Amino acid sequence: MNYRGLWMNGPGEATLIRESQLIIPIIGLLLIILPLIAIFLYRKRQQQIKLAVASTILSAVLVAIVAWCAYSIARDYQAVLSPVFRTFLPLIMLFLSILAWLGIRKDEKLIRSYERLR
Repeated sequence: MNYRGLWMNGPGEATLIRESQLIIPIIGLLLIILPLIAIFLYRKRQQQIKLAVASTILSAVLVAIVAWCAYSIARDYQAVLSPVFRTFLPLIMLFLSILAWLGIRKDEKLIRSYERLR
């Protein structure tokens, strides 16, 4: 299994695609684009917070989809899943999205407290 779908060995040396997983690369691209847009919205923190929340939700959706796909493949094809670094990337992305949201929220609170002091 890779980002394009589930592959199987066909007759001879050919590999054939068994199932296409188009949603995983689409969510992955959105998870690249949304934080890049959010970086440049540093003056508009409310929009930045909304993008960080959207990124966190998409990361959670990606974790759920990858876990569901791994479970269904292991169940249907009696496959053995070997944990490698790529397996934990969606979890790392979710953790970093949460940290980004918390950091933006903390910065917004700090700015509000400075404005109150003025």
